[in-house]
Order: sequence, then structure tokens, then C-alpha cells
Amino acid sequence: MGIDDGSVKGGGFDAVADLVQRHRILAGLTVVDAAKAAGVGRTKWTEVEAGQSAKPETLARMAIVVGLEPAELLALVDPRFTPPAASEPGNDLVARLLRLGDVVQRLADRVGDLERRVDALDPPAPAPTVRPPRPRSQAQR
Repeated sequence: MGIDDGSVKGGGFDAVADLVQRHRILAGLTVVDAAKAAGVGRTKWTEVEAGQSAKPETLARMAIVVGLEPAELLALVDPRFTPPAASEPGNDLVARLLRLGDVVQRLADRVGDLERRVDALDPPAPAPTVRPPRPRSQAQR
């Protein structure tokens, strides 16, 4: 990964910008909401969506918020990117964020499964009962 000041630089930032922006919009998130959820500033989020560089940790957090795999997003920036081992110095946070993305995806899949099961258990609402009109007696006429 081309890293010097801590920011990832590479030719894939236009693709990253487009992907992050499209997924944010599909998720129904504003820039402010997405940036807050990722723990980055609104300005940084806007810069990434404009194709500027960012730190790997920032990109990983942004990917998780919009539902992308962090490793795939980082690989767009540098195709040689491979998820770092937690034992590599300075990469502990990136490795943890990548694992967190996997956990979030598994939880989302599980929630979907549970929702389908609950829907299957809920009996349909009973149809409303319509009572026939009572015949009027001769005294009421």
C-alpha cells in the first residue's frame, strides 16, 4: 500500500469515491450521519467522496458504515493490498476493523434470518366477522 503520511494514495480513489458515495446514498445516509457513524469528520467524508486520499483506518470505518467489505475497498486503492495480520506493527486497528466488518455482516444475516422466522410464526390476522342484520320484530315496525 503506498503509505507515507499515513494516507493511502493510489489510482483507485475515483472508484473508492464513487463506491462510497453510491452505497451511502443507497443506505439512506446523509454525509453528516455517515461521517458520525464512522467516527470521521464531515469534511474528511466529503473529501473521500471527492476522490482524495485517506488513512486505511478511515477507509475501513467508512466501508463498514455503508455496508462494504473494508478489504475490498482498500484493494481498490492498491490491488496489492492484503488484510494485515494483527501481529504486524501499526496494523492492529485495521485488522480489528476488518474483523468487525465480518462480524457486522454475520449479525445482519442472522437478524434477517430471525425476522423471516418471526414472520413465519405470526398467524395472519383473522378476517373481520360480519354479522347479518337482526330481523326486526313486528313491534319495532
